[in-house]
Amino acid sequence: MQNRTLSEYRLFAGLSEEECQAVLGCVGGWESPAQKGELLAHAGEDIYYRLDHHWTSLGAYYGYAALPMEPDHLTYLTSDLLDACIQYFPPEEEEREEDDVIKVAVIGKPNVGKSSLVNKVAGENRCIVSDIAGTTRDAVDTTIQNQHGTFTFIDTAGLRRKSKVEDAIEHYSNLRAEMAVERADVCLILIDAQVGFTEQDSKVAGIAHEAGKGCIICVNKWDAVEKQTGTLEEFSRKIRTELKFMDYAPVLFLSALTGQRVHKLMGMVRAVHEQATRRITTGLLNDVLADAQNALQPPSMSGRRLRIYYATQASVAPPTFVLFVNDETLMHFSYERYLNNAFRKAFGFEGTPIRIVVRSKKDGDDL
Repeated sequence: MQNRTLSEYRLFAGLSEEECQAVLGCVGGWESPAQKGELLAHAGEDIYYRLDHHWTSLGAYYGYAALPMEPDHLTYLTSDLLDACIQYFPPEEEEREEDDVIKVAVIGKPNVGKSSLVNKVAGENRCIVSDIAGTTRDAVDTTIQNQHGTFTFIDTAGLRRKSKVEDAIEHYSNLRAEMAVERADVCLILIDAQVGFTEQDSKVAGIAHEAGKGCIICVNKWDAVEKQTGTLEEFSRKIRTELKFMDYAPVLFLSALTGQRVHKLMGMVRAVHEQATRRITTGLLNDVLADAQNALQPPSMSGRRLRIYYATQASVAPPTFVLFVNDETLMHFSYERYLNNAFRKAFGFEGTPIRIVVRSKKDGDDL
């Protein structure tokens, strides 16, 4: 298994060389001139730096740029290294506009099939797949274009409980995975159907929920589950029971190995993103708010009743609504949840959390 993983690393290194504008190759002083020459011969028009004194002649022989570099001189030579790289960068006008690109973070525990799913969606092997936990260390971006639009899928390292993190590498891998969630528009939360729902799955989902991201719950390896009548419904109920805080997220049972239902994923991602970025006019929002108050009047405390003057949508992703009231301390969490459900019933917002902010209106303030 380790030999297979090593060969895959070499394969993906070759694929990366084909797609990039420049290659930054690093070799050590313990490697022979023949090994360095083999690396140069497969690279194309690239940039290299060396850690010994035999590199310059090799670079000149093969016709490549070479930068002399010693470990204790890395900081000193950083500017030279960047200057050498920049000359290969494409002009600014050729760079992709990212305004219309939907960023999708694939998150979950180790070995739930995150890399396999990215490869299946991309239609080619873009991420290394292995049964060895921790194969994916860094967040890897893969851009995909289809009839639904342009997407950047971010394959992340598996997230384990902090008490199980054994070394600094895994610690920083987890941090990078959480950073990938922050820059994503939609998160795919992968659950292993063979293992079943676990407490760590709930914690992973909580990271995306707290970040206010659109979410889709993907139950992977569904092809490997022995099914009886009601198996899918029972698993769905288990998820809804354990993820009560994420009852807005759609659930998709799929298989990254066989491709079962994977074709539905891109359309769902697009739909969730549209819901997360949807804006509601102030007039329509206040009509729904008025109906909700007529159906169930606001709570009272110590003889004082909550009065909601009006509401407005402050932002999107996630949709955030500001309620202006006479006294924000009179707002009970149960009534806030009631209004949240009323907004969902009226406007949908499937796949995205909703934020409600309550503000007191002081005397003299304009409505």
